[in-house]
Amino acid sequence: MQLGRPVKWTATRSEGYQSTTHGRDHIQYVEMAATRDGKITGVRSVVYAGMGAYLSTAGPGVPTILHGLMYSGT
Repeated sequence: MQLGRPVKWTATRSEGYQSTTHGRDHIQYVEMAATRDGKITGVRSVVYAGMGAYLSTAGPGVPTILHGLMYSGT
């Protein structure tokens, strides 16, 4: 179904509790370069991620490894 307009969905507290993990502050500044026909030729990103007082094993993977995978589309 296509509505042809933006849609906003907001999870309830119970939906968020059941479907997500706890989060920390995370700020990204992203720039993209593209050709006139829309082919992406470059991406530059600066990421600030709060790891919190109690660093977990997987925590540092989010702003490092996972961002690289998400940016590249893999």
